[in-house]
Amino acid sequence: MVRALWRIVALLAILAALTLALREPFADVAALVADGDAHAQAGEWTLAQAAYEQALAALPGRAALLLRLGIVQVALHSRDAARQSLAQAAAAPWTRARALAGLAEAEEDTYRAARLWAEALRTGRNDAQVLGRYAEYLWQRGDWEQARAIVDRWLSIAAEDEQARLHAVILLLLGGDPDGAATLLRGVGAASPLMAALSVGDAPASADFCLRVGVALLSIGEHQAARVLFARARNLAPDSPVAQSYYAYCLHLAGDEAGALGLLRDAAAHWPAYPLAWYFLGEVERDAGRFAAARGHYARLLALDPGNAAACVALADAYAADNLFADAEAWYVRATELSPQEGRFWLALAQFYVEHLAGVAGKGVAAARKAVSLLPGDPAAHDALGWALFLSGDMAAARESLEIALRLDGDSPSVQYHAGSLYYALGDRARAAYHLARVLDVQPDGRYAALARDLLRVLK
Repeated sequence: MVRALWRIVALLAILAALTLALREPFADVAALVADGDAHAQAGEWTLAQAAYEQALAALPGRAALLLRLGIVQVALHSRDAARQSLAQAAAAPWTRARALAGLAEAEEDTYRAARLWAEALRTGRNDAQVLGRYAEYLWQRGDWEQARAIVDRWLSIAAEDEQARLHAVILLLLGGDPDGAATLLRGVGAASPLMAALSVGDAPASADFCLRVGVALLSIGEHQAARVLFARARNLAPDSPVAQSYYAYCLHLAGDEAGALGLLRDAAAHWPAYPLAWYFLGEVERDAGRFAAARGHYARLLALDPGNAAACVALADAYAADNLFADAEAWYVRATELSPQEGRFWLALAQFYVEHLAGVAGKGVAAARKAVSLLPGDPAAHDALGWALFLSGDMAAARESLEIALRLDGDSPSVQYHAGSLYYALGDRARAAYHLARVLDVQPDGRYAALARDLLRVLK
């Protein structure tokens, strides 16, 4: 009996020792996961990936960790790695639906991903991440009625989530409740154009309300919801060139080029003196790569409004896109002559110089300095100046400008790429790698992502 009791005591002592030995690794893993979650929430995908990979090294095969890692790899467009991580995560029943949804995203199968996020929602009714992902798919489809219930649930468990609040605000606006929308808008930094539109006090059922709020939604990238309001404005004011032109442009943003062109040509024929129809026609043609046609429409706009500096920049952009740099420069310069105190036109000129390496040492730096003097809080202006100085060989001044740009906007892929290139040139490989990795965090696709990947390969 004494011997049996001694064995139990010894076993308990061994278990206690094992518990103490395991506590520290598990605490470390929990800290790594929390660190990864914080980085993922901030969109710092490469840092999140590193944290989750360290956690998996300590606890290999954990489905919840594999799921987190796979979702981050999807965000980084590391599709092969994402497929491997998520396929392993899908083996566990409690992560299966979310892992399969992530795999569908990795395959860019949006229809299947939406269906699987709906399935994941049924298995995790109070999961804010799942609610948010499913709401985004409904949002992209413009399925407002189904989105309403999902957004309400999302907001109920993530009341401080700005994206959830913004979606709820837009649903209130579409439902004709500007007062409720204004209450929810407070504290949502990205929605200031909406606050300005609502402060005018138009009646919710009026064409003016639909147009004003629609333009505000368009300015923050919500073209699907804007299209709904512009359609209402067209019904309320069928003779409005404004409603028809904006509605057509939203069709273009949704990928309906034929529908957009048809309505815009009709608007230009019925209201030939309305400048915005010509501007939107130019935008649609330019996005389709038909630069000569775009230039013709911008020229019509300038014939109606010769002092329109923004139209000069649009025309210059169409020349630059067609590699007609001398004409492009002339129209950028013309914009600064028409509006010499408008910093965005100096910025457009500076960006033209640094993008096409034309006169950087003299004209490019001068235009960028002018842009910074007029737009001291604009990160793009400091970015253009920093890059112009870098290309001119003034590394110390370039570093100062790019550090300002980073403080003003650490999520700009352009600023992060230029900072990475600068530190690479200065021989600071660690800082170069950090900034280049941040490019992939904030914009995994596109020109700067490709450039960053190339330079990262050199670093490795």
